[in-house]
Amino acid sequence: MNTPNTSEGRDTPSPTLPLRVKLVALTTALALVPVPFVGLVLLSRAQDALEHQLRELQLAVADEVTAAVEHESEGTRDALETLARILVDPALSEEATVTTALRTVEGHDAVDEVAVYDRGGALVDRLAERDGGSETPEALPEGAREHAAEAGASLITTPGGPMLLVVPLRVNRAATGFV
Repeated sequence: MNTPNTSEGRDTPSPTLPLRVKLVALTTALALVPVPFVGLVLLSRAQDALEHQLRELQLAVADEVTAAVEHESEGTRDALETLARILVDPALSEEATVTTALRTVEGHDAVDEVAVYDRGGALVDRLAERDGGSETPEALPEGAREHAAEAGASLITTPGGPMLLVVPLRVNRAATGFV
């Protein structure tokens, strides 16, 4: 005798979950689905805020560096202008000129080296130089001389080398040389 297969002919009810469990599961799913998206949005906004703060910090640092360089540059220019006036002062003897010029250079931390050039830009003398040797050029470029004569000073930058501030030596308002 054949017994009918109980699984084929009958509708067996599937086990059902209580409504409360279904509602909790649905609520949990609906609550958790947007969490990654909200997290991504919040991370993006936090990154934008951090980048903005970083830019502001970089600008603040750049402003501070600029102010420090300008202050140092003004001190160097003042020292070189004083030195230029000393070098062309006809009231000083040659010995007094050299002594005063050297003391002026020694008294300014902003001045590392000083070289004197003639009107054509050729090196005349080095009044002060570093222990490791000089970084001042043997001749000043024509453009730097012209700019210094017109503007009162000229800044020369060389790749990998020092920044040089060139100030004219003036006698009767004419540039007769450069420091």
